[in-house]
Amino acid sequence: MRPARRMSGPFRPLAAALAAALACAAPAAAQKPAAPLDLSPDPALGAIIEQNLRTRGLAIAAPRTPLAPGEMRSIGVAPPLPDPKPRNLVLGADRPARIWLHVSTPAQWPEAAGLVPHVGDSLALAKGERALAMQSIQRVDGGPATPEVRYFLAEDRETAEALAARLAPFLPGVRAADYSADFAGVSWIDPGHIEVWFSR
Repeated sequence: MRPARRMSGPFRPLAAALAAALACAAPAAAQKPAAPLDLSPDPALGAIIEQNLRTRGLAIAAPRTPLAPGEMRSIGVAPPLPDPKPRNLVLGADRPARIWLHVSTPAQWPEAAGLVPHVGDSLALAKGERALAMQSIQRVDGGPATPEVRYFLAEDRETAEALAARLAPFLPGVRAADYSADFAGVSWIDPGHIEVWFSR
């Protein structure tokens, strides 16, 4: 066997570079595939979002529990309204009348709480039934001379009058009060916005 000839001359540096490149390529081919990216939610990001919302005076409607991968939640000022029971509803089954109770003194809180069961979950109107959804009891400064069921859109008049008639045995002197003219230029009043005000 003839001995291998050694590379010499101008080809020697080229051969050395080629051998080094082949040596580096071999281990790279044997490497394991890269691990998949971790796309799970970052708890710190959720805390930052909540802090920003609270800074702007908003509330978190969803429970403060960590999100599972792929889970989505909505945030808002108030929880969604309950779905009304299947009935012949007027003004849309997806738009029940929302009822707020307003008191002006601490002593009226128990009275307002006792009134909630008598509000009920629907009212019988001329064209059918309208679902009701209780919202909250709120403290306000001052109040009317006599109890009022206030409505702010003309289309809610029948609802307010029917609710006042229902609450009359428990809230003597209550009457439906029309505030639609005072709020004619207000865009945030939705149909079905009803407020029950205790007298001062």
